[in-house]
Amino acid sequence: MEKNQKQSGQSKSLCIFILLTFLSIYSCSNRNNKYEIITSKESFSTLKKHSFIFQKSDTTTYKYNNLLYFKKNDSIYIIVTEKLNQVKCNNLMENHIYELRLKSLRPKNMYNYHYITSYPVYNGEIVNLEKGTGIIWDLYITPYIRNLCYMKD
Repeated sequence: MEKNQKQSGQSKSLCIFILLTFLSIYSCSNRNNKYEIITSKESFSTLKKHSFIFQKSDTTTYKYNNLLYFKKNDSIYIIVTEKLNQVKCNNLMENHIYELRLKSLRPKNMYNYHYITSYPVYNGEIVNLEKGTGIIWDLYITPYIRNLCYMKD
């Protein structure tokens, strides 16, 4: 009887191991596919370009993402980009004006952030929303910036 219990315990352990392995492989492969779909230039073509002044970047807080701060009038927009290895590019320069099309990551049916009980996730990583004078409590994406590089049309 003890032999059957040992075999049953080993079978359960093996099943749990296989399930966890499958889930980890699926989550890693799934993260990359979503990013490519939502940041294609074609999906932004109907949005109007606006002028934004690049203020600063945060490249150290998150493992997979950068936060870029752009100003338009008296508002600060936070753009999130995936950290990528890029060889040649036009690096963003502080206090320079960039023409961008932005998309909000906020769900369309969420009008008020005061009742949020969770944080937005981008590129498989939780990103904390910031509060402050002029900061729009949202995250944005654009096809015109990859990593810390400006990508012209």
